[in-house]
Amino acid sequence: MPVQWLNGLDDIPPGQWNALAANNPFVQHAFLQQMQATGSASPENGWQASHCVLQENGQLQAASPCWVKHNSHGEFVFDWHWADFYQRNGLPYYPKLLIGSPFSPVPGPRLLANNAGDAQILIAAQLQLAEEKGYSGVHWNFLRPREAQWLDEAQPALIARLQWQFHWFNRGYEDFDHFLSTLKRKRRKNILQERRRLKGYRFQRVQGHEATAEQWAFAWQMYRRTFLEKGNPPAIQARLFPATASDLQYLLIFALEDEIPIACAIFLQGGGTLYGRYWGSRKKVPGLHFETCYYQGIEYCIEQKLARFEPGAQGEHKMARGFLPVPCWSRHWLRHPELAEAVRKHTQMETEMMLSYGAELAEHQPFQDNPLHDPMALG
Repeated sequence: MPVQWLNGLDDIPPGQWNALAANNPFVQHAFLQQMQATGSASPENGWQASHCVLQENGQLQAASPCWVKHNSHGEFVFDWHWADFYQRNGLPYYPKLLIGSPFSPVPGPRLLANNAGDAQILIAAQLQLAEEKGYSGVHWNFLRPREAQWLDEAQPALIARLQWQFHWFNRGYEDFDHFLSTLKRKRRKNILQERRRLKGYRFQRVQGHEATAEQWAFAWQMYRRTFLEKGNPPAIQARLFPATASDLQYLLIFALEDEIPIACAIFLQGGGTLYGRYWGSRKKVPGLHFETCYYQGIEYCIEQKLARFEPGAQGEHKMARGFLPVPCWSRHWLRHPELAEAVRKHTQMETEMMLSYGAELAEHQPFQDNPLHDPMALG
């Protein structure tokens, strides 16, 4: 079965694609298709779709969301120094081939396949395309363990990179107070103090498919405000959210002051997990970010019996609020052998430092007893 390269997903039945996507909203057909259709992920901002699909008799067997990248914006596996290293050696780093989801530092399916054989076909095709087109490399970001294993089996010499995120795990909590009771006294006390300071605010949860046009417009304006405040261009277009609200399970949490919204957090849900994505506020209020983005999300997960809450990339301050360190792995192939070897040596030292950092984090976990998950496993 030959692999095909598609510049969009319009001709792929959503049901066939989603059957391979493991309920992860960031690789769902609607999310990827509308990222392109709305211009949120476009060649103009560095995302040129080149999706890899394997079909037989009109049935999708395997696939990868692939992009020819002309910069490193919106990837969150930070390789700007690799690009600078290439430039200093007189070689172009862009374009490169990225297998991942735009603007989504979320672990999930990258080799959408039901078996190792189909995954190996995808991997071989991706490497072959990079060779043929002269791309500087291939990058598989935020992998699940099974896919990392498939890649290591196919290409044992791939460069591995490690990052840490902080996720919350539902240990069968009955309510938020039950969760608090499992934390160390200092952590519990700090959270209660943060929440008491916000007694003058009301928090409203709205499911995405029930949100009004005005609520979505406010949510997008808050996202845009945060990005502009940090000096980053807000690539995601306003129409993306309502365009996907009927296909994806969004949750909006509004902070209201005198019944007027002053802040909003945007979440996505799928596969028993809540994902925190974007947030913004009209005014700076101490603790408002933690309440809107973390504590309200934890309460929602407990009420809905969701197993996991992934609030976003980075941020070790999340540990003090009941989140635990979780490793996120990526794999990389660089076409130039000498520069690849130099990057490999640097990355090996980087990984050793990240592992030491992870061990240090584990010593400061916030619970009274040991957490009930394997910190080096991400399923």
